[in-house]
Amino acid sequence: MSYRENSFPIEKDRVNLQVGVINGIVVCVKDGSIDVIWHDASTATIAMLAGDAFDFRNTKLATIASGTYHSAA
Repeated sequence: MSYRENSFPIEKDRVNLQVGVINGIVVCVKDGSIDVIWHDASTATIAMLAGDAFDFRNTKLATIASGTYHSAA
């Protein structure tokens, strides 16, 4: 596997995010948590450690509660 197949794509305005709504695939840069609202209106807080990566495309809304993140569509 080459580095291109094993890398996280970064995009302008989607790196070092610390506040606001976040979506797509997210990698944690600094430990924190993301508050999620599911499509059935239930909620969850997702704890993330630096290096963790999750795909939030199946949530209704994901908002940064704390930490620093990079996001890719």
